[in-house]
Amino acid sequence: MLNALVILVLLPVTGLFLGWLPWAEENSSFATLLAATVMIILASLLVSAWINVEKSSASAAHSLLWRPLTINLLLLALLLAYHRYDDGVHSVLTVVVGAVMLSSASLLGIVTARGLKHPTELIPVCVVAAWADLCSITAGPTHAMVGKITDYYSSGQQGPAPLADALLIKTLVPGTALPVPLFGVADWIIVAFLSAALVRLKLCPGPELAQFSIGAWLPFKYVHVAPLSLWLALTCAHLSGRFIPALVPICAFVLIWVLVRYPQSRRLSRRELLLTGLFPLLMTLGVTLL
Repeated sequence: MLNALVILVLLPVTGLFLGWLPWAEENSSFATLLAATVMIILASLLVSAWINVEKSSASAAHSLLWRPLTINLLLLALLLAYHRYDDGVHSVLTVVVGAVMLSSASLLGIVTARGLKHPTELIPVCVVAAWADLCSITAGPTHAMVGKITDYYSSGQQGPAPLADALLIKTLVPGTALPVPLFGVADWIIVAFLSAALVRLKLCPGPELAQFSIGAWLPFKYVHVAPLSLWLALTCAHLSGRFIPALVPICAFVLIWVLVRYPQSRRLSRRELLLTGLFPLLMTLGVTLL
């Protein structure tokens, strides 16, 4: 657990450090992508650290993660309440909130992954999550939220932030005075969930590397496909200048990885096949009718 706490402290420290770096304004998009890359790497290490804590309690009746999850959520609620009540943009507080939000999302995703028992269960989860995100951005709540958030940041963050802004992970970026949103908290919950699910189901979480480490406490063996997919989605968004629903590429890449590498994951039960087809159909009908 010490490793996770160290990385948790590094998240806001790194976010503040990035804000002190000089950068030309015309390269702000690249600077944001650089900041997102650094934060994704640190957050991925945090997920791995919490997964190791979870693995140490695999035979216990209760996960060791419930206590840190509860503490993280309570701390996050207090910070968000104070931030909202204060009604101001304070860089340090915003960066700290983003770090606690990342930790809470990581823990929530890992704990939720305990419900998966078979590799085939990943298929309906990925399909439903990706389709829900696609429907939401097409004509659902995400569509409205993106418009409000875009207007808020285009105007230089004038006036009170929209409620949806509280769902974004933000940090300082080189060359900017105010915190910049990187991605949604829901995106990281799914990244942590899928990363933990692959490890829990004893599936390789991504392409294997020659094992090396930074010290004895940070071993690297795989490029985890879930956070890599999020990074690719952000890269495409910054290069194209268009919003990309991150859950779609995240779930698609994980789905392809599992189906190609593990043939047993293709043997879905009738219930899993029904869930895979029924929920997207119901969501499509809901969006069409509403």
